[in-house]
Amino acid sequence: MKVLHLLTAGGLGGIEILNYDFGQYSKHEQGYAFLFELGVTYERMLEAGYTVYDLSEYRPKICKERKNRIIDIAKKYDVIAVHHGDPYLKYYYSYVVKKIKHKGVAFIHSCWDETLFFPNNKIKNIYGKYLFQRAMNVSKKVIFVSKAGLESYMSVYRLKNNTEIVYNGVGVDKIEAGKNNQIAANCPIRLVYIGRLEKIKGVDYLIRALPEIRKEHDIRLTIVGNGSQINELQNLAKELFVSTIVDFKGGQSDICPYLSAGDIFVYPTICKEVFGISLVEAMAYGLLCVSNRVGGIPEILVDGKNGFMNNDISVEGLTLTIRRAICCLEKGTYSDIVQNAKETAQNFSIRNTCNRLDAIYEEIATGN
Repeated sequence: MKVLHLLTAGGLGGIEILNYDFGQYSKHEQGYAFLFELGVTYERMLEAGYTVYDLSEYRPKICKERKNRIIDIAKKYDVIAVHHGDPYLKYYYSYVVKKIKHKGVAFIHSCWDETLFFPNNKIKNIYGKYLFQRAMNVSKKVIFVSKAGLESYMSVYRLKNNTEIVYNGVGVDKIEAGKNNQIAANCPIRLVYIGRLEKIKGVDYLIRALPEIRKEHDIRLTIVGNGSQINELQNLAKELFVSTIVDFKGGQSDICPYLSAGDIFVYPTICKEVFGISLVEAMAYGLLCVSNRVGGIPEILVDGKNGFMNNDISVEGLTLTIRRAICCLEKGTYSDIVQNAKETAQNFSIRNTCNRLDAIYEEIATGN
């Protein structure tokens, strides 16, 4: 069986990395079409010998040439899957599935948000919402990556009895590499954040928490990731006089060295985060994980059992929760939490994800 995945771009985000892992661990043949932009993950796929298609050259975004090219590619596959939330991508997906009467699978990698499409244009936003509904209507399966994601869309969209929850998976390489990793629990205590640097990720909350925490603890913070907020965050660190203890590493294709060098992983997202793959990656390495109670995070993190949950979405609340993790580290009472975190990560292995998806593809391909 052959599955074609349609993606907006081939950058270094969670969706792109997840698709790279699909190509490694699925038993079915995978192809990847990048409609508007390429990027690091596209280059990695190309280098690794994946079947990839570059459709980024066509202009404008909606054009006959891109339509025809996608149809030519899609005819070689049994199942068509769509990933990113871009309304233009959903347009092409719906068009192709209807045109060649293929079995379609729509992945929903987010919780519903009114600002998802065109927040500054009411008419375009309505049209974007319509394209999302259309994509779900033409799909044999609509796959959500958490219960929180499904519930948020149920309140807005008409969903048929064709939904599935398939949690995102962490690469086997990270789970295996993390099995023997031990947090140092020495001074300075090493905090780590890995993810996009956007307002919704709450990294400014983390930086604002540092002045109070450093009064009583010797700490360092490593930030791995890029985004539109990077300059603002760097300036904030300077303004708060914590720039000497904050190290911005930029985007990295290999995050394992940063996980193995950390003690506490802080995931301060303030949006309705649908899942949090980097959180599970940190758990695989046995880091003490701190996050806010939002979106699908409670489906991963259980306060006091495999990590630390902040119920008060504020700088003060995050500060107190990070301090709880630090105290656990300093007292040496973290072994059970570390073990539980590693076991949780194994439950979210990419092998489990791919096994579940392979079964879904087979089910819809045979018409059952």
